[in-house]
Parts: sequence; structure tokens; C-alpha cells
Amino acid sequence: MKKAIIAIPLSLICALFFAQPAPTVPEGNVVKAGFGTGSAYLKMTQAEKSAYAMGAVNGMHNAPMFGAPENRTKWFDDYLAGMTNEQVAAIITKFLNDNPERWHEPLNILTYVAIERAYNKGHSSGER
Repeated sequence: MKKAIIAIPLSLICALFFAQPAPTVPEGNVVKAGFGTGSAYLKMTQAEKSAYAMGAVNGMHNAPMFGAPENRTKWFDDYLAGMTNEQVAAIITKFLNDNPERWHEPLNILTYVAIERAYNKGHSSGER
């Protein structure tokens, strides 16, 4: 009987804890500083830029695993399908070379903006 008295409330607490809804990505732009800046990226070797691009894209592809709605990330996956990490690095490099006033900003944000702007250039309506 004592075990049941302890087990029932404990079970209820566990059920309440695990029944919480999964976190969702808030609407709007959520800016969190990551590692590095645009300036640091431009100082990387070509191999380092390509490796960074590969890691950044792999991380962004996994956004739905962290609660990002897939309908908001599909454009990203579709746009980058078939691209090499060297191509993505070139997109980032071009964006940074064209926007030196932003070199102090977080590299993760600059990477996203670079890819988004390249996508928008190819899709004049900006429709996703």
C-alpha cells in the first residue's frame, strides 16, 4: 500500500512533465549569436570556408528536429539541393564582400541572410 501511495503521485508528476508540448520556433526573427563573425570567416582558408558552409547547411537542414515548421524551411532545402559546400561558401563570401558594413555581425545570421538573398534573387517574387 505504501508503495502505491508513492508510485501514484510520482507517476502523475512524470506524466505531466512528459506531456508538455514540444517547443516551437517563435514567429519573427530570433537572433542568437553563434560562433564567429563575418570578418573571421573572410580570414579563413578556402578549405575552412567550405567546411564551415557544410556544417552550417547541415545544421540548418536539421532545424525541424528542433521544432522549426518544415513548411518554413522547405525553400531552404529545395534551393540548396544538389549544391556543393564550395558553392554555398561562394554565396557566403560574395555576400560578405558586397556588405563590409556587416562583417562584425554573427556569422550564423550572415550565412542565413546570404543564402536567403541568393534565393530571392533567383525567385523574383521572393515566394517560398
